[in-house]
Amino acid sequence: MGNYLVLEGAEILEAQGWGGTPGGTFSIQFEDTGCLSVYKQGIFGSKKLISMGFWYLEIVVGTVGIQTGGGFVGGGFGVAGAVRGIAAASLLNALTTKNSEYAVLTTFLTEPNGTEKMCAFGFKHKRESLLRDELAE
Repeated sequence: MGNYLVLEGAEILEAQGWGGTPGGTFSIQFEDTGCLSVYKQGIFGSKKLISMGFWYLEIVVGTVGIQTGGGFVGGGFGVAGAVRGIAAASLLNALTTKNSEYAVLTTFLTEPNGTEKMCAFGFKHKRESLLRDELAE
C-alpha cells in the first residue's frame, strides 16, 4: 500500500459535494488503494482533511486566470464630482487588483454509492505542462 502520486502546493479553488472548502496550501495524494487524500501542512506535521475512496475518477488539467481585489465604483454630484469620483475609483482599482494564473487539476469522483463530487485544485507556481508531465508519469 503506497502513494501512486503526490502533488504539493495545491490550493482549493472550487469544490462541490465536499462539505466546505478550507483555505491554505495542501498536499494531494492519489493512493494505490483507490483513495484520494488531501493533507494540510501545519507546524506539527500534516493533517488529513479529506480521504475519499472512489469508484470512478476523471481528471481534467487546464490553466485559469483569477482576478481579485478592485471593485470600487466612482461617482459624485455634478459633472466635476462624477469625474473626480471616477478618477479616484479607477486609481483604487488599479492599486488593489491582483491577477493570478493557476495550473488547475480538476477531479470528478464518483463514490461506490453513486455520490458525485468535484474539486478544482490550483497550483500557482507550476505550469500546466509540468502538471501534465507529473500526471503522465
